[in-house]
Amino acid sequence: MNHLTLMIVLGSILPFGCRSSSIDSGSASKPSVTRVNAVEMVEPLQQERLEIQEKVKIRDLGGLPDRTYVVDVSATELMDSDASFDVLASRLRRDVQADLLAYEIEDGEANRQFLGVLMNIAMLQGRTADARRLIEQIRSTQPSPRDAMMTGLVMESVLDAREMAGAGNAASDRIFQESLRRRLGALPWEIVGDEVLKRRNGSSQIDEAVFRGIITSGLDPMLADSGGEISYEVARQLVTFRSILLLQIPLVERTNEVYSEFALANGADLDE
Repeated sequence: MNHLTLMIVLGSILPFGCRSSSIDSGSASKPSVTRVNAVEMVEPLQQERLEIQEKVKIRDLGGLPDRTYVVDVSATELMDSDASFDVLASRLRRDVQADLLAYEIEDGEANRQFLGVLMNIAMLQGRTADARRLIEQIRSTQPSPRDAMMTGLVMESVLDAREMAGAGNAASDRIFQESLRRRLGALPWEIVGDEVLKRRNGSSQIDEAVFRGIITSGLDPMLADSGGEISYEVARQLVTFRSILLLQIPLVERTNEVYSEFALANGADLDE
């Protein structure tokens, strides 16, 4: 499976707001290559001090520098290894933060996608305060009241559960569902109802085997052919994949149960 075909497949299954726009190969000069070793020790990320008089305006993510990363493990191993993934994620986080300081992304959805990468990294690395701040930042840029209200409901509920009961246990799963039920129940159905039904239907199509199959059949051969080199875009997609695999898929049934309860309580016909 070539890069273009893989990106089309990714775009067709990733949830709204998690997709990364394709990078225009003619928009940047020589790629910036970051070599990532799975056993390399990463120092705590420091805020880069960039003296920028004025941000460079770009239309979308295609105007960003064409960064490249080299990893020494397969994409499948990156999904399953905290140590290997954290090395790549920390380097990617540094680059995304630097680009947000240097560039003004005019397309609102593209900007939210970029912030979403940082939010997913924060969630995966357990940086609760950063994750909450980024969710609020994404929410504040949404173009409509509906989108703002629906932003971050699942992730904030995950954070609520972690803070009260840790992660990956029955108590945290129960608290997650209670938090999501409370957050969703406070929203006006007449504004968010259509989006709730859309998410309920879409989340039922999220399947771990499908995601892992795409990684195994698409990304693993791509990395093997390129000597472990991945583009800026693919690095961002890997973050999204791991977020879906570790944070969303395990809670799909509980999430859909809350969506269904909310819809039925407001007179929706779930058989339509």
